[in-house]
Amino acid sequence: MVITIKDISTIEIIEKKSRFIATAIPINSEDEAKTHLVNIKKTHYNANHNCYAYQLEDGIQKCSDDKEPSGTAGRPILDVLSGNNITNAIIIVTRYFGGTLLGTGGLVHAYSSAAKQVILEATLIEQISVQLFSIKCNYATLGKLEYLLQSFNIRDKIYTDIVEIIVEVVLSEADNFSNWLVDNTNNKVEILKKDIDIIFQDVSAKN
Repeated sequence: MVITIKDISTIEIIEKKSRFIATAIPINSEDEAKTHLVNIKKTHYNANHNCYAYQLEDGIQKCSDDKEPSGTAGRPILDVLSGNNITNAIIIVTRYFGGTLLGTGGLVHAYSSAAKQVILEATLIEQISVQLFSIKCNYATLGKLEYLLQSFNIRDKIYTDIVEIIVEVVLSEADNFSNWLVDNTNNKVEILKKDIDIIFQDVSAKN
């Protein structure tokens, strides 16, 4: 299961007059993460800190406190990503110092809060691998087949002298699908594996 961010999202919070601007961005590589970080730093060229964390689905993780006290910024941001199982994403939290020191606990709270709020603002999507199947049957079997496929997403229906239905099956369930369908239709359908595809569905961030 891969959960990521659909689009760029930005929020701002204030903690004791310091501005914390959090930006969440979908990425597919470390190079993309670095490019977005450079762009944010150009946009906020006069900010005091641009702390960040990112993780990719291949297990790569990185975080930076950007001159804040060690462990007070990058790690709390990364913990928000990890806690929501979000990969292929970077969160950058830009700080404009407001004149009041927040202390270690205050910094952890501020960076964590900014990261949590930008994730709540973002649209999260789950990336799911699906196996496409072509299922053919005669019209006498169609009603039974449609009943069995109620819980599956139908991509297409093609009506000729027979009926062909293109259906999505979650990849982890694909191996058992054919036998299950044949057994429940008394071997009255023709099933053919087609392509593997990727679909996306919205998910909610954890509190």
